Parts: sequence; structure tokens; C-alpha cells
Amino acid sequence: MKNKKIQLLFLYLAFSMLFFSSEITSAKENSSVVVHPLKENIAITKGKSVKKSLLIVNSSNKSLTFKVSVNDFRIIDEKGKVQFYEEEGSYPAKKWLIPQYSIITVGELDSKKMEYIVATDKDMPSKGYAGAIIFQHYDVKDKKIIGEPFGTLIMLNVLGKGISTGGTINSFTSSFLQFKDPINLSFTVKNPSNSNLSLTGDVVFTTVFGKEVDRFKTGQLDIYPGASRNFKFQWSDSNIFGAYLASVNLVNGLREDNIISSWTLLMFIPWQKLVLGLIITVLAIFLIVFLYRRYSSKILAGYLAQKNLQPHNNNFIGNTIFTVIYFKEQLAKYLLKVKNLQILKKH
Repeated sequence: MKNKKIQLLFLYLAFSMLFFSSEITSAKENSSVVVHPLKENIAITKGKSVKKSLLIVNSSNKSLTFKVSVNDFRIIDEKGKVQFYEEEGSYPAKKWLIPQYSIITVGELDSKKMEYIVATDKDMPSKGYAGAIIFQHYDVKDKKIIGEPFGTLIMLNVLGKGISTGGTINSFTSSFLQFKDPINLSFTVKNPSNSNLSLTGDVVFTTVFGKEVDRFKTGQLDIYPGASRNFKFQWSDSNIFGAYLASVNLVNGLREDNIISSWTLLMFIPWQKLVLGLIITVLAIFLIVFLYRRYSSKILAGYLAQKNLQPHNNNFIGNTIFTVIYFKEQLAKYLLKVKNLQILKKH
């Protein structure tokens, strides 16, 4: 039973690290503890509330206690780095994000569910908000917080009059000539609206003639209001030599009719494969030249003996001329023989 519990905990750990970005420090500074999910997108109308839950997974061999708090957060660079802060406006995260506990203990090799409520005020402006449920190791005896914060990011959109949504792909770039597999590409999405932008879609690769050769999902891409995010990805395939068009097509979670797209042209020349092919080609040419010289030398020796001529020693060009003359004479004899045969048939 204990082994089964351990396997379940590691499954949660692997799932969280695979499908969610490391925008918050749970995977790095607190590798023995993971909160699932790492982020949540919520959209509700004014005056409404919704109950959600998260799961805290403790994969260590000791019981851990955490202090639970709520903070506002913002994205401070295009890589998605998170900064926690205290909002001084009328609607900080503490006003609309309410966790079930202020202190929580999770046993060794165990997990614990914690609920929270997102409650909006009827006078709350319709726009995007960003809050986080924060966990920090807590020393119960000394009543002291230890270590870096980690937890779940909550991106809230309050629906109603005044909310705007939409985004643009500012750049979709890759080096035009790429020589190594995998191919590296990136695109930057800007969110000029006042709501949290959540996008999903596909990256599609086609030949320059429009034939699709590959496609993959982007996953969920979240961009804070007024911010830009740069997303990097790689494309790898064993048979991708040539010119391609790469296009990205993204759908807005708040408005599915709002689709943004962009494309770029790239040329993939795998120099490792080309070098191997070039070496094989050069070796084949040398082999053909070597065999030709041996064969032609043998034929040339007999021809020169008949003509009482001397070979040009190591002069490859001179000997080649004699060889050409020899084959020309042989061809003339063959054509004459064919002509005589045709004349005999007529008679």
C-alpha cells in the first residue's frame, strides 16, 4: 500500500513538471513539494463566486507544515518571470481570493487537497486580475516562515462591460538558414487588452507548395494584461531537409472567433548529413577515376604497341588523349561493321 502511495505521489510530481511552466518556484526551490495545478484561469461575471481546489503533494520522508497567504503577482519579462507584490488599489488579490486554510500540514509521502474561493464584487471593474495562493515552509515552534514562496497562480477575468480582449503576434522568428537538428523557433505575443489573455493553438509546418508535413499543439499560453511573452519551441524530424513555411495559429480563450496567426520561412540544411554525403561522393569519384585509369592504361598499352608509339609516362592528359583516340577508332570500326551488315541484308 505504501509503495502504491509513493508511485501516486511521483505521478503527480511528474505530471505537474511536464504540463505546467516553472513560472513559480515550486519545482526548483521546493523539489520535494509540488502544488497542482501551478496556474488556473478563471472567468466569472461581477457579483459571482466560484469554488476551486488545489492539491499539495509532499514526496519527502517527513511531515511538512506551510503558511498559506495570498499575494498579487505580475510578469516582469518576456520569459514569464513572476514577481509577487502587494496591490494598493481597491481590489487586491486578498479581497477576491480566499484560501481554505492559513496553515496546512501535509504528511510524509502524502498529499492534501485545499479548497479556495474566488468571489467578485458587484462593483468590481471588468478586467483581468492576477493573484497567487502562496505556500512557505513554516516552523510551528518558532512561528517563523522559512524558504522561498511557491504555489498556484490565479488569473481572473471579471466579465462585463468595459473588458477588452485580444492579442497580436509581434514576431515569429527563426534563422532563415538552419544547419542543426532540432530547428529552433520563437514567437512573441503582446496583450494590449485589459484582460488576461489565454491562447491555445497549433504550430504547422508545410512545404513552400503548401503540403503539410508536421503539426503540434502549443499548449496553453497565458499573457498578463499589457505584457508581452516570448515562447520558444523546437521542431525535430529525421527527414526535414529543404525549405519550409512555419505558421502559428492561436485561438483566444475568451473569444473563440478571435484568431491570431503569423508565419515565417526557413531553410534547413543538415550539414552533418551533407558532410557524410559529400565524403561518400568524393570517395566514389576517386574510386571511379582510379578504376578508369587502370582500365585505360591496360587498353592504351596494347593500342600504343600496335602503333609503335611511346606512352606519356605520368602525363595523365597525354595518355587520356591517346585513350580517346583509341575509343574513337573502335567506335568507327563498330559503325562500319554495322553498316556492312545492313548492306549484306539488303542483298
